[in-house]
Amino acid sequence: MTVKLVCFGDSFADGKNDDTWISRLAIQHNWDRECFGLGGTGPIYAIEKFFEYVQSGQDFDIAIFCWSEPSRLHHPKVRDLNTHTSQYIPKNKTKDEIAVYEASGQYLKHFYRRDIGQLQLSGVLRWFDNYLKENFSDKLFFHFQCFNSSLKWMPGDEENFSPKDVKNWFLLHLFESGITAYPPLLYLSINDPNFVEFGDEYDRGRHGHLGAEQHILLAKLLSDYITDISRNPNWKTITISDNAGKIQHLYESFSGTWIPDLETFYQIQKK
Repeated sequence: MTVKLVCFGDSFADGKNDDTWISRLAIQHNWDRECFGLGGTGPIYAIEKFFEYVQSGQDFDIAIFCWSEPSRLHHPKVRDLNTHTSQYIPKNKTKDEIAVYEASGQYLKHFYRRDIGQLQLSGVLRWFDNYLKENFSDKLFFHFQCFNSSLKWMPGDEENFSPKDVKNWFLLHLFESGITAYPPLLYLSINDPNFVEFGDEYDRGRHGHLGAEQHILLAKLLSDYITDISRNPNWKTITISDNAGKIQHLYESFSGTWIPDLETFYQIQKK
């Protein structure tokens, strides 16, 4: 019987092109695949698409989630509401859509709190994790975080993505329903030896913001894990170390810090 792979998330979950890590993994094993990654969307969109998928009666064997930042807002029609689009509204939008983008910008400017947003997303992920564990215990899940929660970033401020600034890692949730991959995908992206800057011209040759070699090696990482899982069923984390631009997989304990509560969050931020 053919294995079915599905993926959900933002632009990092873009598996529509055959050269992406998600597609390479499916093609290598001759699996069927469906990708619901959509650039600019947030975590709630990923959860919504998952429920739409399973409630329509469709089945799967392996699911990959790429969890984006909590500041990305959710709207039933305008999907890509984030810190960038709220400032630089995409072209060719209707009057009603422009109003939504403008409203999202006002909300993010005057009401959104980054620390509370992260705690809220942490709670949502814990709830969703329990749901997956209770209802899909026979499935294999991989959970990637797209952005590093300890970094402060706005479009045009790419210097904050320097690897030297990435110190106190922390992720929003350690999933019990499947495998938590670490570090965030953004860290891999900026450690691509060919990385220059973010933007349409740059990303045109880098599907899902990753370099060609990174796609190949990340697909191999997951393939190796799936091959070994029968011998190591208790692994819960995958550590992806970047060595001269190459992704290596290490089955080790997470070396960073999780975000269990607001007090811990503030202690980390003060370091």
